[in-house]
This record gives sequence, structure tokens and C-alpha cells, in this order.
Amino acid sequence: MLKKYGLPILVGFGGYSTFVSAESLTTDILLKNLYADRKYDAQQADVGSWSQGMIARTQGQYELTDKVALQVTGSLQYAQRLSEDQHINDVILPFDRTTGEQAEHYKKVAGSVALKYENQKIHWGELWIDTPLATTDYARQLVTLYKGITYQIEGLNQNLEIGQINRFSPRNEEDFRKLSVKGIESDALNYVNYKYKFADQYFLNAYYGNLEDLYQQIHLGVDIKQPYRQLKLHSKIRFYDNQETGQEKLGDIDSQYYGILQNVSWKNHTVGLGYQKIAGNDAFPMIDTVPVLGYINWTQAMFSRAKEKSLHVNYQYQFDSVIPNLVLDLKYIRGDGFQVAERSHAKEQQLDVILSYKVKQGLFKGFGLQWFNINYKNNFGGDYTENRVFTTYAYQF
Repeated sequence: MLKKYGLPILVGFGGYSTFVSAESLTTDILLKNLYADRKYDAQQADVGSWSQGMIARTQGQYELTDKVALQVTGSLQYAQRLSEDQHINDVILPFDRTTGEQAEHYKKVAGSVALKYENQKIHWGELWIDTPLATTDYARQLVTLYKGITYQIEGLNQNLEIGQINRFSPRNEEDFRKLSVKGIESDALNYVNYKYKFADQYFLNAYYGNLEDLYQQIHLGVDIKQPYRQLKLHSKIRFYDNQETGQEKLGDIDSQYYGILQNVSWKNHTVGLGYQKIAGNDAFPMIDTVPVLGYINWTQAMFSRAKEKSLHVNYQYQFDSVIPNLVLDLKYIRGDGFQVAERSHAKEQQLDVILSYKVKQGLFKGFGLQWFNINYKNNFGGDYTENRVFTTYAYQF
């Protein structure tokens, strides 16, 4: 086992032999305790688990010349189930469909090397990325990891990334495998991602991704932040276009996403109103287990069925005057205009209550608590209430 995972483990725990001479070395550790419980209104078994996890990441850098640097990174993720085996797939812990058992524990070990020249970098190995098509999601226990190669160039207020991803390890799996959609595999995801920022008020994201032989995606995102008298305004505009590509293993794909959200902040209050529409003949495609975090309003239910239209209402209150860093978020989404099986007038709605607290200074700096309550209902079956409780501690050295 040590022979198989030797290099990543050395890197993940500080790299005693590899990086003792590194000019800079940082290690980030996140401890996460997660209790999750989903109760269905119908006579259906409850789903959930209680687990303790750890995510450790280390990066070492050695300056080869005044312009060239070698970077080596490593990560170790580990989670232990604390609850009894529920014999149901909760998409948090690995699940064996043959035996019907939840894994007692699981891990992810990975590493990477990068060569940096001034503002350019070539990176090979593990990838922690945040792009419209492939994302890193912290809403469960361990996080999805990717493997591939990227080229990045950073300029003043802008960033260009060109990459290829050929493997991923889903958040509730241990091993790396090919990218897939509905179980149908692709050899690689090739993408170009461009971000531009102007005057800390205008933000642009332009993206093209080609998931070989499955589908290609174009994304445009705009954020505008500006003050108006005593108010702070934040506008989000999102567009996606998905079409089949290559051997068309998923068949024809015709799916477009349009979304707009306007947030208005005054003192400790923020109110948001948004609208989202899925156009075309197909539902919005996604990599298996990977949510689309670039929507105007991320939620458990994606509201991404073919021809679905949804209204989004948000409210946030920051309790800074009473308890600093305590934040309450409320989200309500209602979707309709789509069809499920024989029901042509399907509807769904979700209400989220999120209470978050994080210590940002002092002896307990890095400690956090979050309660996430989800109430989901529809008129075609599958209503449920879900509670997640996160206890976290983040430390860097």
C-alpha cells in the first residue's frame, strides 16, 4: 500500500523527504463532520448517514530561476462512517449495489506537478477546478477530484485556462474512472475557460467544453456589482447551450439555459428575485454526480428538466450586530411547464433554510457550523424533507 500511494502520502502530509528544501510549503486541512437525513413523505425508506471526514492539501514550490518555479501538490481525503449501515445509497458514502452495503470508510489520494513561468503555468495530475461543466462541490462529505492537464495564463484582471480532463473520482467514490453521463463514458473533456474582471464591478466568464462523443457546452456568465445610494446591487446573468458531439452516444441533445437573478442589499439584509428557463427539447445534461454550480441559484433540485421554467426568491440576513459571522439564508424556487412521464402539467418547488456560523479570528478561528434544511415537493411523487448538519474546522500551516 505504501508503495502504491507513497508519493501522494508524502506530499499530503507535508512532504518530509520531497520538500524539506522547498522555498515555500503550505498545508490546508479541513475536518468535516456531516449528519444527513432525508425523510420521504410516502412509504419510502429514509436515506442518510453520519460521517467524519478530513480533506488535506499540500503545495510546495521551489524556485528554479528568478522566473521559473516547480510546484508539487498532493491531497488526501478520508471519511469514516459513524452511523449504522442503512443499506441504501445516500450518494454521500460509497455504495455497493451488489451487496447493498454502505462503505464503512473510503479515501482519495492524488498529486500533481506544475511548471510555472512568470504568469503562465502548466499543471499535470490532480485538478481542483471550478468550471461551468466540471465543478468541485463541498455540499456532501468528500469532494470530486479530476485528473488531467491544464495550461493557465494570468493577466491583469483576466485569466485564461485551457485543459483536458480524462479521469474523475466522484464525491461518493474512491477510485478514478472515465467521465460519464447517465453511465455512458467519454474519453476526455476538452475545454477553454476565460474570466475577466473590470473595476471590481463587472465580471465575465466565457467557456467552451467538449465532452468527447457525448455533448459540447457553451457558457456565458456576467456579474455586475454596483452601489445605488444606500443599496448594493448584484445582477447575475447566465446562458448555456448544450448540443451533441462526436459519435453522439447520448443521441441528439438540444438544451439551452437562460437565467437572471437580481440581488439588492441594504445593511444586513439581501433580497433576490430571479427567473430560470430550460429551452429546447431535452433536460440540461450533467456529468454523473457533478452538479452545475454556475446556475443563478444553486439548489438541491436543479429545476433543469426540459422546458422547465422556475421562479427564484432569496433572502439573506447577517446577524453581525448580535452574533458576528452568523448568517441566515432562505431560498424558495417554484418550477413548472415541464412533463414527467404522462403528467403534462408537472410542478415542483423547494424551500431551503440555511443557517451558517464561522469563527474568523481568535482561539477558535476556523471553526464552523451549518444547518441545511430542504423541503422539496412536487405533483408527480417523491416529496421529502432533508436535514444536513455540518461541523467543520479549517486550519492552515
